[in-house]
Amino acid sequence: MDDTQIDLQVTAFIPADWISENDEKMAAYRAAANCGSKEALVELAAAWTDRYGPIPSPVGSLLQLLQLKLLAKRCGFSRIKPEKPNLVLETPMEEPAFRRLRQGLPQHLHGRFVYQAGAGSTAKVLARGLGVLAPPQQLEQLGEWLTTMASHLPDADGLSAEERQEQEAKVAAAVLVV
Repeated sequence: MDDTQIDLQVTAFIPADWISENDEKMAAYRAAANCGSKEALVELAAAWTDRYGPIPSPVGSLLQLLQLKLLAKRCGFSRIKPEKPNLVLETPMEEPAFRRLRQGLPQHLHGRFVYQAGAGSTAKVLARGLGVLAPPQQLEQLGEWLTTMASHLPDADGLSAEERQEQEAKVAAAVLVV
């Protein structure tokens, strides 16, 4: 899947009073865009803090937005946009795949995500009620939910984060027995 597009009304940018040099600011945007994991974003934030000082609110929002993009892509969503009172997550996945993804959420949240088959290869998942929240809260809440869903997806080794933790706990318990 290509990069996920996020069309939320979030104030996310690098202020001129934080990085004033245009070339340096463009390099910072490129570095942010090239982060391929949450860990890389954390490292970037630490490097920026060391170099430029405390991270201003719009930069924090930018980093949060980039993390949401990574999570959405991992979960199979190609676009996130507001459609009051909901947020719409566009996806090429079919309903059985979405139902499997949604199983990662607590049962009481399943009704918040409604799958709608679309024309062609794009379906919509409505995140019910999120569109009425302020954009920073939309980012935070959707980020939490996508993090939970993504943690149940298998990685390259075929294990989800949860399964990997269980396996590591079993190995640690076996080592303690010996």
